[in-house]
Amino acid sequence: MTAELDPHPASARARIGSTTYVSSVLPWLACGSDLPWVGDRHVDKTENAVGELVANLRDVSALVWGGDWNHALTGKEYAGSMGGRRAVLDALVLLGLEAATTDLPHAIDSLQTIDHVAVPTGLRAVASRIDAKHEGKRLSDHDAYVVEVEEQAGFS
Repeated sequence: MTAELDPHPASARARIGSTTYVSSVLPWLACGSDLPWVGDRHVDKTENAVGELVANLRDVSALVWGGDWNHALTGKEYAGSMGGRRAVLDALVLLGLEAATTDLPHAIDSLQTIDHVAVPTGLRAVASRIDAKHEGKRLSDHDAYVVEVEEQAGFS
């Protein structure tokens, strides 16, 4: 693993083989306007963060981007904003990625996950949720999400 320059202050970036992995925390509704968030409204903070990520990642060919995006990508929006969701979905298109976790549930019943893993469009990927409980008690308000990708040339 090789550490690389982080594409945004709320993200970490590393390369393993030919694949670059980025994990990001994106703004949530109550995050405030202190650094690293830029803007007054939630949508502005998300657009700024995602814009910086796209600018710094658009030339990466084998990219996996994930993390606590604080946005459901479908259904009810409760941690982010609809404008923020649009910014995230637009970024996925610009980066040539698909979020394999889009349709997975959140730990809270009737909500979709806000934690995501996106892989290059066209890869065969299967995502699953692992409940974050130990001895019947929740360890976090987030579950773990695992994505298995079928190996393909140029992506390892």
